[in-house]
Amino acid sequence: MEGGRRFSPPPPPPRETVLVKAIRWHFKHVVPTLFLVVAAPAAQAVDYTWQGGSGNWTDSNWSVAGFPNAAASNALIDGGNPLNSVVNLNTNASIDTFGIGSGDTLNILNGSSLTLNGGTSTNTGTLSLNGTGADTYLLLSGDTTLAGSGTTVLGNDANNRIDSNNGQLRTLTVGSGQTLEGGGSVGGIYNQIKVVNQGTVLADATGGMRVNVSDSGGAGFDNSAGQIQVANGSSLSLNGGTISGGTVQGTGSSGLGVGGTLQNLTVQGGFNMSGSGGSFNGATLNNSNTVTGNIGLVNTTNTGALALNNGGQVNTSG
Repeated sequence: MEGGRRFSPPPPPPRETVLVKAIRWHFKHVVPTLFLVVAAPAAQAVDYTWQGGSGNWTDSNWSVAGFPNAAASNALIDGGNPLNSVVNLNTNASIDTFGIGSGDTLNILNGSSLTLNGGTSTNTGTLSLNGTGADTYLLLSGDTTLAGSGTTVLGNDANNRIDSNNGQLRTLTVGSGQTLEGGGSVGGIYNQIKVVNQGTVLADATGGMRVNVSDSGGAGFDNSAGQIQVANGSSLSLNGGTISGGTVQGTGSSGLGVGGTLQNLTVQGGFNMSGSGGSFNGATLNNSNTVTGNIGLVNTTNTGALALNNGGQVNTSG
C-alpha cells in the first residue's frame, strides 16, 4: 500500500483455447508438408538398355541391375548397339514403353505376357508373339501407339493376343510405317480394345487373324488412314465390333469372316466370305466374291459378281 492505495497484481494472460491451439499446430506442422507434397517432382521412368547379343529378358544384360518389370521402366533393345539383338521374354513383365532397334527382335515366348503402361513404343525391328497353345499376351494398361517402321507379328495361334488389361477400354494405334501382321487375335479377352490403323494390318498366317473390338464411342477399328490386307491362303475374321474406312484388300484366295459390321470401306480383290449375322454398311464390293452363311448388305454397292455357296444368304436394304 502506498499513499493509501492498494496495488493489485496484473491479471494472468488469457489461456489459449483448444481451437486456437489446434489451428496453431496445423499451420506449423501440416501446411508446410502440403507444400512439400505439391512441389515434389514426378517420378521419372528408368531406361533399361539391353547391352547387345541374344538372351532372355531375365538375364543380367541390362544397363541397370535386374531387368525391367515396373510401370516406371522403359525397355530399350538395344539402344543402337551395332550387334543385332534377340531378346526372349521368358516371364510376365510390366513396363512403361519399349524401343526395338533396326535388326533387333523381342520375342514374347509361349505363356508369357508384356504389359504396357501406355504412351508411344517405337519399333523399328520386330516384336513377335510366339505362343503355341498357351495364352501369350501384349496387354495395354493405357492407350498405346506402336510407332516406327518395324513389324509386330502375331504368331499362327489364336492365343497370341493384343488386348486391354483388366477389362478397361484402351486404344491401340498402329502408327504410319508400322505393320501388324500374322494371325492371332486383336481383342477377344475382354473385348475392350479399340484400334486406329494408320499403317498396315496384314493377315498372312494360315490360321487367319481374328478381330474383336469395342464400338464404345464410335467404330472400334478405324481404318480410314491405313490399309488392311489379307494374303492368299489366309483370312481375316471380324468377330465383333465395326471396321470403318479405307480398303480391305485380298490377294488371291483370301477369307473374310463377317461377324460384325464393315462400313464405309472398299473391299478389293476376291474373297471367300463367311457370314454369321454381320453386314456391310455403306461399302463397295469389287471383283468376284463368294458367300457362305448369312451376310447383310446395307446401302452397299456391288460392282462385281457375288456367288452364294452352300446355302449362303445375302439380305439387302437401302
